[in-house]
Amino acid sequence: MNAWNTLATNESIEKTINALKTNGINALVVKNRQEAKKKVLELLPQGAEVVNMSSVTIDTLNLAKDIN
Repeated sequence: MNAWNTLATNESIEKTINALKTNGINALVVKNRQEAKKKVLELLPQGAEVVNMSSVTIDTLNLAKDIN
């Protein structure tokens, strides 16, 4: 079985979030791509410049046109 074909467990997600926060990185969990896009747009200050040259997440959420 390929590990990338299975969703992470809640325990694994919590462990990852805690590790990121320990290193000064804020992490959030949302239910779906629509919520993710909404949350990103809420968090970005108006007029913020975002470098997104190779972000799979930004491409997947189709955010580039909304933030640039």
